[in-house]
Amino acid sequence: TASDRGELAWWDLRTQRKARALEIASGYHALALTPDGLTVAVGIDGGIQLVDVGTGKVRTATAGFAGSPSWLRFSPDGTSVVSANLDGTVTRWDAKSARPLETLRGHSNAVQQLVFSLDGTTLYTVSSDGTAIAWGLTGNRSVKRQFTFTHDRDFDGAFDRHPGRFSPDGEAVLFTWPGGEL
Repeated sequence: TASDRGELAWWDLRTQRKARALEIASGYHALALTPDGLTVAVGIDGGIQLVDVGTGKVRTATAGFAGSPSWLRFSPDGTSVVSANLDGTVTRWDAKSARPLETLRGHSNAVQQLVFSLDGTTLYTVSSDGTAIAWGLTGNRSVKRQFTFTHDRDFDGAFDRHPGRFSPDGEAVLFTWPGGEL
């Protein structure tokens, strides 16, 4: 867990007691864990901190966006992490060096959910502007496809902080909003 007071904590699920704690930047924190469980990404104002679970070593990187990321997600292979930013951008970070690799622009409002394709070559994002974008992450990093949802949904008030996910057959990406999935 990450507290707004600046503490990253590990908990013993059997005893329900804090097993370990590290100091991190204060504020709102989105969290993500690498698939191998060795690195934690923590959202901070204007960037991320990458924490080595074994040593506690913290690497901090910024990318110039305002506020803290609303969501973080590691790629399936754990080599990069993406942050969903309040300014409508998505930043892709190198997980080893903690440097920003690129900023994806296409949404006009806060990016609220992120999900990678199973092979990690496509990133799907949803924004409170009512759009979803499928980003190609190979080759020229182009926008593969943009979708606009109907205007009968209140995307600003509807986001429930559940992550996007793929359907069991891997054929569809699902984003959760009150009243159902998109």
